[in-house]
Amino acid sequence: MRYTDLVMIKKLIIIALVSIGCSSGPQHPTERAERRFLDKYAVAAMESFQLRYLGLNVATSDKITDFGARFMTHQLSDVDQARSLVVKSAQNFIESVNSDTNLAKFLANDSFKLENLDYYVSFWDDKTDRPPKPYVALATVKNGMITYHFKCNDSEFLDDSANIQESFEEALTRLK
Repeated sequence: MRYTDLVMIKKLIIIALVSIGCSSGPQHPTERAERRFLDKYAVAAMESFQLRYLGLNVATSDKITDFGARFMTHQLSDVDQARSLVVKSAQNFIESVNSDTNLAKFLANDSFKLENLDYYVSFWDDKTDRPPKPYVALATVKNGMITYHFKCNDSEFLDDSANIQESFEEALTRLK
């Protein structure tokens, strides 16, 4: 089997997994509101940050406490570049959640805050492989912390021993 065939198969598997995750049964009213919001936000994320929406991050309940999404980009980014992208896009996500009147009625609190955000950005090269170090493979925002994950040297898996973590506030300070 040729390398190009393997790349095509990998892309088809990713598309199939995303499709399966997006086509579950009857939707709860909160889930409908979340999906409507994410459908709109996906366009803005692509236009503003070149982030492709992959899926909803948090299980739905009657009230939204934690909420977020998974995105991917083909922008190769070191930690400084990833920090800039993740901070700006996460802030935009939070602002967008808070300004969406349909979603607001499902928020557990008066407003959606950083502590409620569950946000992922996967970084892929043009062949849909994780980029090698020094590039970030995945950045996550959870509980007010940003974690930058890197690919193992000898596989496509993430190297947990190489993670870099900082608070969102530290990241904001570094961007100034």
